Amino acid sequence: MTIFSRRVIQRLVDENAAFLTQEQLDKHVAKLNREDFQSLDTEWEVAVLNAFSKLGLVVHEPKLPGTSLIDLLFSTADGSTFLADIKAVTDEGIEDENPVKAFDIELRQRLKNAGLIDKGLILDIGEIPRAFGEQRKPAIPPRGEFHKEIFNPKFKQFLKSIKDQPDKSHTHKIRTAKTAIVLTYDPKRTGFMGHLPVYTQALTKEDNSVYRGLRNKARQLKKAKYECSKGIILCDGGSDMFFAPPHGSFEFGHNVVDAVRDFLRQNQSIQFVLIISSIWKKSGRHGPLPGEHPWKIQVIIVPNKDFGQLSSQIKKNLEDLEDCFPEPINTASGAMETIRNRIKQRVFRPLAGGIEVSNDSVSLPRSTPRVTRDFRFLG
Repeated sequence: MTIFSRRVIQRLVDENAAFLTQEQLDKHVAKLNREDFQSLDTEWEVAVLNAFSKLGLVVHEPKLPGTSLIDLLFSTADGSTFLADIKAVTDEGIEDENPVKAFDIELRQRLKNAGLIDKGLILDIGEIPRAFGEQRKPAIPPRGEFHKEIFNPKFKQFLKSIKDQPDKSHTHKIRTAKTAIVLTYDPKRTGFMGHLPVYTQALTKEDNSVYRGLRNKARQLKKAKYECSKGIILCDGGSDMFFAPPHGSFEFGHNVVDAVRDFLRQNQSIQFVLIISSIWKKSGRHGPLPGEHPWKIQVIIVPNKDFGQLSSQIKKNLEDLEDCFPEPINTASGAMETIRNRIKQRVFRPLAGGIEVSNDSVSLPRSTPRVTRDFRFLG
């Protein structure tokens, strides 16, 4: 599942042909057709370039005196310019060390195969003991040990017991040095619910994927050796920091804005950072009204101290950018989950907002109806 519909992405690719070279178009198409995590980064790049092209002149990877290729050189109607690099931030590095989502996918598939996915199951994942101030770590074994640690004969017996005695409660507990999982069947419930420690929380403003991504992009912009205003466009590639609460008296972690502000404080050569994400609309009492599109693209401008020195036209263009994006059909987290599934057929599952996060736990969302589409991007 992509963030935008495939029909929309195809339109964006076609429109971008007006200002991209054939080689640049071919690279975008090739990466989009890979349908992996890199294709999600490319989708954001295609969408961001297209949105800016509706406001002024866009040059992608301009030939500059320096040694790096920059994603965007933007010129306004009054001749003002700025350079910006685009970065999609993901939690995939964290997922490699804590394969919770991979486990959730495999568990759901096994429950589905057994006909038990919506039969009142509750998953509780414990955490590895830690010292004060250390990152929380779910008690999940490496991917290669799922079969040995979790999906073993006792698990199969647990599923059989549910089928044999569906009116009784059943529990499957795994307690080892690596694993602390309790899977409970409650005949009085329906659906599937999961609870686990928050393991993607950024404990400092600098030691996280957002800050590291900003720092790398600042280095690239510096290598460009081009005198003009500079910015970084930060896109949600499936990072919980984009939706986490800000640091405060009762919040010990840091969100994307916290990290961006600290980065700008230490990097005065960057005039602004744009934070772009696909979000679930929170209009009305319970959300979007019937028939209203449920998602939208949100653009947050985080200015540096000298942001006021930018031309009024550039500032207006940045303020108008949000309206230049098409409507999304998914969040980045939803798109990442589908890519992680490695589905061979084009079977997609849009998510309202990915995983629900609180101070102490994460609630894995229930499955939603799937839609099947076949598509290939055109060259």
